[in-house]
Amino acid sequence: MQKEIYINVKGSRNRIAVVEDRKLAELFIERKSGSGIVGNIYKGRVKNVLAGMEAAFLDIGVGRDVFLPLTEPFVDILVEEDFLGKIKKAMKKIFQMSGGLKKGQEILIQVAKEAIGKKGARVTTWISLAGRNLVFMPTVDHIGISKRIVNKKEKKRLRELIRKVKVKGQGFIVRTVGEGIKEAELIREANYLMESWNKILKEANKVKGPACVYEELDVVVKVIRDLFTDTDKIIVDSEEEYKKIWKFLNLWYPSVPGKSSFRLKNRVKLYSRGEPIFQVYGIESQITKALNRKVDLPSGGHIIIDEAEALTAIDINTGKFKGKKNLEDTVFLTNMEAAQEIGRQVRLRGIGGIIIIDFIAMELKKHQDKVMKVLDDSFRNDKAKINIVPLTELGMVEMTRHRIRPSLSKTLCIKCPQCGGTGLVARKD
Repeated sequence: MQKEIYINVKGSRNRIAVVEDRKLAELFIERKSGSGIVGNIYKGRVKNVLAGMEAAFLDIGVGRDVFLPLTEPFVDILVEEDFLGKIKKAMKKIFQMSGGLKKGQEILIQVAKEAIGKKGARVTTWISLAGRNLVFMPTVDHIGISKRIVNKKEKKRLRELIRKVKVKGQGFIVRTVGEGIKEAELIREANYLMESWNKILKEANKVKGPACVYEELDVVVKVIRDLFTDTDKIIVDSEEEYKKIWKFLNLWYPSVPGKSSFRLKNRVKLYSRGEPIFQVYGIESQITKALNRKVDLPSGGHIIIDEAEALTAIDINTGKFKGKKNLEDTVFLTNMEAAQEIGRQVRLRGIGGIIIIDFIAMELKKHQDKVMKVLDDSFRNDKAKINIVPLTELGMVEMTRHRIRPSLSKTLCIKCPQCGGTGLVARKD
């Protein structure tokens, strides 16, 4: 698969487009006037404790109180289920033993989820620092391996390497990209993350809350950190950002065994033409299409995507497609095309939470199984945590996708002042 990243920072927003096989697969947007705060670490002050909800509201100095669940972990990485259970039990025990937080108390927290609509940002006390290959957890004594690393020998090797470097009371999770990492590179990255945490603690001890003690990387560098390794080309339209990317790559890619470090970094190109970069490479038109309810399928069918407050509904229709043999084959082909497209659309639109997919009912079990296999495969490149429930008798699929930022439509659009977002206008007759 050909993967390219196009970075547009000219204007009021930074936009990063991830293109896979010439199709827009993901879009990251950050407004320069108000950068995102996910990943930032704050010394916050408790404003209110809700014992009945086992939660608290904190002031972290961003103008809006944030929500802190006291017994529910929030881990933004694919990890073993026993790890989440372990943290949940520990949080519950700490909350019960301590009697909970006290009003006015200052604690160190990290923003886990941006404010969406009327809901304030969600924060967690289980802080983590992400590197290219590792996630460092300074408050959790645990060694974890990404669920997407399936080779047992490799998992054992990685655990042994982490044991050599970790300190008691702290932990690491090896990210998917860390598979095959050399010992020297792992140790260098682990030491860098631990040193960063020590600097954060020193800063936290100097200031009085509410105050920010650590700012996460901006969206451009964060995307480069997470996606650079398997990307064929990166094109950026700002010389300043181009230099910033090179500076970051020199930190994390000083040398790559068996490959030329310069050759890897040479994938980054500076765009200097007069026309807007997103228009030249056909990205702007794909963004416009990603805001439409209707998505056309190759054979003439289509899918309809409707985002509601609590869930998103996706409906599949045969549309103009009449088929050639019989109804079952027509329905099967339409569902296959839809299943393949749904993964890209959900990822591109940043849809999260509960998603209900209404496939056209199929009679044959083999057809149902093939559609579910294609649907699973369509999310293979999605880094968000996903859970898909098997197809029901009515042809419905329930799934959840981890959401940490507003969807594309909520980021780029506002409610229609005429209809208030319903899409309906009262008749006058």
